[in-house]
Amino acid sequence: MPKEFYHRNEHSLKWQDWVSCLSCLLMLGGMVFSRLLLSVGMILLFLNALHPNQIKECWQKFKASRFAWASLSFFIAYLISGFWSEDKSSWLSVIQTKLPFLFFPFAMFSLPLKNNKWLKIVGFGLFIFLLGGMCYSFYFAIFQPDSISAIGHMPSPMEGDYIRFTIVIVLALMFFVFFINNSNQLKLPKAVAGLLIVWALIAVAYIHIQAAKSGIVAFSILSVAFILDYGIRQKKFGAMIIYLGLFAAGEYAFSKTPSVSTQINRFTDEKKVIEIPNDTAVANQTGSVILRLNSYKVASKIIKQHPVAGVGAGDVKQEMDKLYVRDFPKLNVDARIIPHNEFLCGAMAIGIVLSLLTLIPMVFFPWLEKNNSRSIYFITTWVILLFGLMIEPMLEVQFGIFVFLFFIYLWTDIPINKSNVSP
Repeated sequence: MPKEFYHRNEHSLKWQDWVSCLSCLLMLGGMVFSRLLLSVGMILLFLNALHPNQIKECWQKFKASRFAWASLSFFIAYLISGFWSEDKSSWLSVIQTKLPFLFFPFAMFSLPLKNNKWLKIVGFGLFIFLLGGMCYSFYFAIFQPDSISAIGHMPSPMEGDYIRFTIVIVLALMFFVFFINNSNQLKLPKAVAGLLIVWALIAVAYIHIQAAKSGIVAFSILSVAFILDYGIRQKKFGAMIIYLGLFAAGEYAFSKTPSVSTQINRFTDEKKVIEIPNDTAVANQTGSVILRLNSYKVASKIIKQHPVAGVGAGDVKQEMDKLYVRDFPKLNVDARIIPHNEFLCGAMAIGIVLSLLTLIPMVFFPWLEKNNSRSIYFITTWVILLFGLMIEPMLEVQFGIFVFLFFIYLWTDIPINKSNVSP
């Protein structure tokens, strides 16, 4: 990483950078603990981007960003689906959730993350908030063990969304690697670097104790990606093989811990359930896999019936409930989930055509961003988020939308190994 990122407009007010960073910290804290704080942070950042000293620069960046335009088009697609959504109140609720796609990319262009000072403030804020979230879970695990769910998961922040929370921790581990790799340029004292290493060890332990399958897979993607990058870039193939072996051995050892082995056993049990056709009585007692498969079947039928325009953003749940009642009459109501795949959700809501024109470009256009250095940080983040979109309805909730937009922006905006920077 170079010593400087860029030179801010000397006439811009320093307090605007403080407002931007405060907004970012509110968003990160809200991501972990409060949707209200997350919303306030987003709005404050957007208003700051509209300041006369910022708006021209933000608009120029927005105009040049394919990702920002794709995000806007994705929002517009859901907006116009109201014309064929019968349930207008549900449609309005969906639009409110999707609002960040309208204004957040523009607002993000006001963040001074190319400056080491502000980057460190945001990074340390992220580490502290996530540590607070992990301590929240550990508190219940230690002092209120009865609060641990029947499937072995600790209570989680982000309104109990342990899947997305563990994925965010993995994405923050990428930030940790970036800080350690560039500790000299960031002028991190050794004591601070040591504390970051302790934080990372706690984070890795948390991911495996929480034993969310998606979190462990995301951590594996990150670990393997950086080991391969190190071996190929440094041409140390022997060391790369040794590190991969050590990682595999470590994961095998973790698989023998009670929390992880419980998830493995549950997955094995669910495989047996899948082999019992239409046994919804058994399905009601199982975890995520069989219910996700049910949701995929229902979603696929709806997409076949409405391939062009979908059913409208407001009618997805209603249409799914109809098919659940018809095809899975004994399935509990709380087991009627929407498909844990964002691409199926999009195709149901706005149709295949608009999904191909908006959702797919929004996912892939970050690769075409002008400032994207396509570093290992961006590539790994993008792969993890793509994985998240494939196994979760990530863009159907505010937390997921923020995680997707924020971390994509972060690694497309920070130039890696360039010379045009500022301390």
